[in-house]
Order: sequence, then C-alpha cells, then structure tokens
Amino acid sequence: MNTLIMKPNFRTLPAGLRSLMYAEMSPPLRNHIDQYHSIVLSCKELKADVEGEIVHHMLAFLTTTMKAWGEMHTSPLQIKMPTTLSLIKHVAISLPKSVLRLEDGFRKTPAAS
Repeated sequence: MNTLIMKPNFRTLPAGLRSLMYAEMSPPLRNHIDQYHSIVLSCKELKADVEGEIVHHMLAFLTTTMKAWGEMHTSPLQIKMPTTLSLIKHVAISLPKSVLRLEDGFRKTPAAS
C-alpha cells in the first residue's frame, strides 16, 4: 500500500495560524520591518497575505494612537496612514506646534506613558 506523504510547509498551514504568525510581524514591532523581508519575498501568495495583515495591524495601531492622543490633547495629531508595506517604513507624523510650547507636553503623549 503506497501512501503519499506531503512535507508540510508554511503555505499548507491553516489560514488562521498563518494570520497569528503575521500578527507577530505586525506593529508594534519587536524588530525592524526589514527583519521580516524574507517571508515577503518567499512567494506571491505569502506576500499578499503578509502585506495585508501587517498593514491592517499598523492602521489599527496608528488609529489607537491617534485616539489616545485626542483624549489628552485638544490639537489633533496628524498621521499619514500607510496603505502598503513599503509605506510603513516612512510613516509621517505631524505634531501640533502647541505641544512643543507646553512645559509637560511630551510627558502627556501616549507613547511616553
């Protein structure tokens, strides 16, 4: 009796498990985004999966940051939201000038707490 034995690989893992792994590669990152570049280059299917997940998590992280900022400051925080993985490396954040004039302005920011 011959049985076909398939070697498991990343693409044969269930989508839910792959999503959990992609979430580990999503912001806030423990390493620079370039550390995860090899998985993005491994195949087109994985690239599409991982880009979508990382961008999704980054947008959620930045949205949470903006909301926390809004609860502490009257001037809005401006963030140019990335839409692709390559844009995550260059997220532009604009702080209102009024924060720079506050004596304790940076102590009140969400990242400082």
